[in-house]
Amino acid sequence: MHIRPVAAVMAGPAGKGAPVGILIIDDQPAMRAGMRQQILADWPHADVEEAPTLARGLALCQQGHRPALIVVDLALPDASGTEGIARLFKGLGQVTVLALSPESDFSRASRLLEMGVVDYLPRSELAGECAPALCRVLSGGRFVTGRLSARFLRYLVDLDRR
Repeated sequence: MHIRPVAAVMAGPAGKGAPVGILIIDDQPAMRAGMRQQILADWPHADVEEAPTLARGLALCQQGHRPALIVVDLALPDASGTEGIARLFKGLGQVTVLALSPESDFSRASRLLEMGVVDYLPRSELAGECAPALCRVLSGGRFVTGRLSARFLRYLVDLDRR
């Protein structure tokens, strides 16, 4: 697994705890802006960086921005799915990654979790689940959401036993 512990990074919403660095890698400007707005509403002191491509996100990190969390779209112009996640881990080593997906796909989510992604969030559930997911992930846990929750719970219990 490629998870960097971030449990002490942030105590919760509304600016409690230390400032946290978050990198949003998404090719849709409106999606990046919306996520930034959601994050800053709950964590006004967060250091939020944005990148429209995986290459740009990797470059930001290699230039010194070391976020506690990387939120990455699984359908980027220069990388998609597990290939993009593998490139992220190869380029950065231990990082905490939350994957955004255009659909709710349990088999894809399972593969990503096995690779070291700490959460898989379908875009359809982003509006209501973004803040709870970020809070849980930054506290060192995992977040289970929506239609996949029962299957995820069974899967995560099995994964943690390995």
